Parts: sequence; C-alpha cells; structure tokens
Amino acid sequence: MLIEDLYILSLHGADLVLGVSWLAKLGPVLTNYVTRTLKFNLGGNQVVWQDVSPTNVQLVQLHSLRRMAATKAIAPCFCLEIVTGYNSVTEQPTVELATLLELYADVFQKPSRLSPSCIQDHAIHLKSGAHSVNIKPYRYPYFQKHVMEQMVSKMLKERVIRASTSPFSSPMLLVQKKDGTWRFLC
Repeated sequence: MLIEDLYILSLHGADLVLGVSWLAKLGPVLTNYVTRTLKFNLGGNQVVWQDVSPTNVQLVQLHSLRRMAATKAIAPCFCLEIVTGYNSVTEQPTVELATLLELYADVFQKPSRLSPSCIQDHAIHLKSGAHSVNIKPYRYPYFQKHVMEQMVSKMLKERVIRASTSPFSSPMLLVQKKDGTWRFLC
C-alpha cells in the first residue's frame, strides 16, 4: 500500500500527477512507452502499472489545438523554430515616447472610482409590452469563471463598476495576455 502526501494543483485533464519527488522514493523505475508500463519494487515485490486508457490517437486540426490550449484543456504545446533576422526590442522608451507619457500621465493611470454621473443617464426605452431578450448564458470553463469572479469582486471593491439588477446583460470574454494575466473584453 502507498501512502503519500499530495499537493492540490489547478490542473485540467489529470486526476493525479506522479512527481519526480514521489518517483525518487521508489528507487529504480523502469518505464516502457511502447507497452505503456511502469515497473518498480515496493516492499520487496515487483509492481507493474499498466496504462489502460484507449490507444486510439487522432490527429487534431490547428484551430482545435489552439482552442484547447487557450482554454487550458491541454498542457502547453511548443514548436521550436530557428528565426532569422530577429530585431530585439529596446527596453528603454525613446525620448519622444517618455515625454508623451509624462505629459499625459493622468490618462494612463488606473481608474480608482466610477466616472462622475452625467446630468442625463443613458436609458433604452422599450416598446410597451416588450421584454428583454432571454438567451442561454454562455458557459465558461471553471478556471475562467473563477478568474472572472475575482476580477469582478476587485472592480466592485475599487468602485470601478457597480452592482446592477438590470434584466439586460452583456457578454464578456477573458483573454490571457502574454504575461499570463487576464483581461476582460465586454
């Protein structure tokens, strides 16, 4: 019998990951990727684990692969290429850009509250007897829903947005930036 402490990770598609630290406790481990077996000794007995998942491997279209990677349904995929004629980007902004950024610094600050109220708030007047459109909400993957809830809570706390009971809703989309952070698109 194996007893092991486990770490909870935000993974998709795997129930358990056998890490190197756990495998190191077993001593020599023989892995055969052709027969898909893992052999090791435990308590003086040889143990063989056999992969029982289906072996039918299917090709995937590029757009499907991109969608799965974007929604974190699969682990990251990498394609290495030799790039010629690469121009590096300088880290320091030019003098002209730095001057513009200083001149309009108030424009680039993060908002700290809602914008001031207008004399006339925007309103959409429906025809009498008309109701708001009832559409099925878009289903988001769990990890995106969690990120959205955190972002909405933060914006409510910072008073960038306010709670609404309007029957109208607007769809929102999460886009992951290159640095790994998320951005709302409404």
